[in-house]
Amino acid sequence: AEYMGELIEHSRDLMQHPAVTGELKVISGSSNRSLVTKICTRLGIKLCECTIKTFSDGEVFVQVQDNIRGADVYIVQSTSSPVNDHLMEVLLLIDACKRASARQITVVMPYYGYSRVDKRSKDARQPISARLIADLLTTTGAQRMLTLELRTGQIQGFFDIPLDHLQFNDVLATYISENIQKLLLPTDKLTIVAAGKRATMRAKYLAEKLQISWVVVDGRKGINEDDERRVGVVDETDLSMLYLLGKSVCVC
Repeated sequence: AEYMGELIEHSRDLMQHPAVTGELKVISGSSNRSLVTKICTRLGIKLCECTIKTFSDGEVFVQVQDNIRGADVYIVQSTSSPVNDHLMEVLLLIDACKRASARQITVVMPYYGYSRVDKRSKDARQPISARLIADLLTTTGAQRMLTLELRTGQIQGFFDIPLDHLQFNDVLATYISENIQKLLLPTDKLTIVAAGKRATMRAKYLAEKLQISWVVVDGRKGINEDDERRVGVVDETDLSMLYLLGKSVCVC
């Protein structure tokens, strides 16, 4: 929350000259209201009142209670499980803010759902879902995006609006370092494990930052989650072996 609050302040400073910047308003979806409450505490503002409910047939209804005319609105919503409900919420919130004459609508999406399919596979008869979500957000009225740790960097190219892709390697390194000191763990007994090729760069960065060793786990996956096959996965047995060797493991 502290980190996200600072990022919102920074991105708002970069948007336009202060003379034409509107009042800051933060709206929360239902994916993680406690996080948004902490962000507002960090910013020193009140969370915008918003009603979100579901009708008996499953339809989602949203209504912004506060006056947001001319305001810089930040909608904080992850498209986490249940992903379809949360996605529909953020689209409706964007439309509601647009029709309420908000000056600027920024979507803060800590977790970007539907990002697994970001390119065409050998079978051309499937969607590029990551691009579709980007188009939905942009077409609905989002004017700026702020997201964390996209599954792949190329998703940034799917947006025709400004997008801030943020990484929290330094925050994670600080957290791990503080816990190492708290638990009095010797660094020569620690190993950073990259659970797949996508995490290789992060594991390497953290290992160099913390000056500890690191390893990469090679992964093989089928089309479906049920078909997943991995080579060299650190399972409970492997973890036990690492602990027997005197190694504590941090998985990225």
